[in-house]
This record gives sequence, C-alpha cells and structure tokens, in this order.
Amino acid sequence: MRLHEPSGPTELVGVLETLTTIRKRTGEIVYFDPQHVVTWRIV
Repeated sequence: MRLHEPSGPTELVGVLETLTTIRKRTGEIVYFDPQHVVTWRIV
C-alpha cells in the first residue's frame, strides 16, 4: 500500500491485520491512517 504522508510517500508491504494495521514480514505491526492510503495492491 502507498500512503501519502506529510514526510513524503511511504510504501508498506505485509499482511493487513485490521483496517489500520499491517504485519510486516519481520513481524512488526505498523499502524497507519486509512485516510492517507493512496493505492492498495495485492502482491
């Protein structure tokens, strides 16, 4: 997923756990604001 954040575009790849969290390959849980999502892609 690509996020548009004030610090610049950010890409997150992982498993969508909830509507606001992704579990990355490393096991790290990343929280994001769904309103900042620009694109979703299934990989």
